[in-house]
Amino acid sequence: MRPLVLALALALQVGTASATPMNLPESVRSALASARAAQKEHRNEDAVLAARVALMRSLDDPAVQSWHLAPLLRTMAEAYEQSGSAELAARAMALASRAAQAAPDRHDDLRRWYAAEAASKLRRTGALRAAREHMDLALQDLVSFLERADPEARVPAIETLLDDVRLAVDEGNRDAARASLALATFLANLYRIDLSEFDEHVTELLGLVNSEGGSATAVRVTSGGHVSRSVPQR
Repeated sequence: MRPLVLALALALQVGTASATPMNLPESVRSALASARAAQKEHRNEDAVLAARVALMRSLDDPAVQSWHLAPLLRTMAEAYEQSGSAELAARAMALASRAAQAAPDRHDDLRRWYAAEAASKLRRTGALRAAREHMDLALQDLVSFLERADPEARVPAIETLLDDVRLAVDEGNRDAARASLALATFLANLYRIDLSEFDEHVTELLGLVNSEGGSATAVRVTSGGHVSRSVPQR
């Protein structure tokens, strides 16, 4: 998920063109800077501690809303992952995703990316049911989002569909995997995006979803330009 991580990093900086910057309260911004600095230097315990202290202090700060804390929780997740604690990283990222869902609509791209990252981390720990919940948040009204998104935001959004393919395969639902892959391919072609440029495992995904027999999938385009995917009922 390299493009997604890069997009997140850019989106949280002031002045990015591809996403609306998060206008964080000064107390959160300062704590986030400290936690990120520690995490980048692989001082993971310090990063987690800085995030925890800031989270506790925010309880008494009326200027801090729940979604303001999402970047802190994500930094905590990254620190846990660097230290080898995949399950703690997944739990922290799931909290970050939940917090991000309360963000204003202008941060729709960030809400989706946080949810997609949470789904990916949860999937890798085997928490498939929780991963599906966050993946559904990331994919909700995705086609409409792509229609209005900046070109820079379309690559990570389509990449989320490929992560959905992986999740569906792990869930044992190859029909859904085929549907997501068909939709990702259609949208990539529509927006002139080469899937292989940002995911070297596309060929592997094709092999995974086609390794067993399954029902055909359909991608339908309505007169308004909206796209839907369908899997025949057994």
